[in-house]
Amino acid sequence: MTKRQIKKLVRIILSAVATAVLLLLPLDGVLKFLLFLAVYLLIGYDILFDAVWGLLRGQLLDENFLMAIATVGAFTLAI
Repeated sequence: MTKRQIKKLVRIILSAVATAVLLLLPLDGVLKFLLFLAVYLLIGYDILFDAVWGLLRGQLLDENFLMAIATVGAFTLAI
């Protein structure tokens, strides 16, 4: 495995463990949202970065931007 693949695997494992822990904790409201948002940023920052970069280059409907919109919509529905 390359270094990049190892970093992604570590991020995936950390995000999965953090999500499992957060689901087991009795949290509500804004704190729960912020903790899940932190996990989302851990796993998805490269997609968000690419989406913003694509917007700056004029690519409005590339796959990264659409995935970012979809995940923001999922967060909105989950609240």
